[in-house]
Amino acid sequence: MMTDAKKESALERRIIFSCIRRTTQLPAYPGSGTKPVDKILYAIIILN
Repeated sequence: MMTDAKKESALERRIIFSCIRRTTQLPAYPGSGTKPVDKILYAIIILN
């Protein structure tokens, strides 16, 4: 059972991630020739 806060942060991350993907052209998975910054952002978003 997820708490409301957890649900909210998961949704927030999804929104943020989709925005970052749109602005940086980050692919749907890491390690496919993206800039190092994109990989760092990806890791931060996934691990948060």
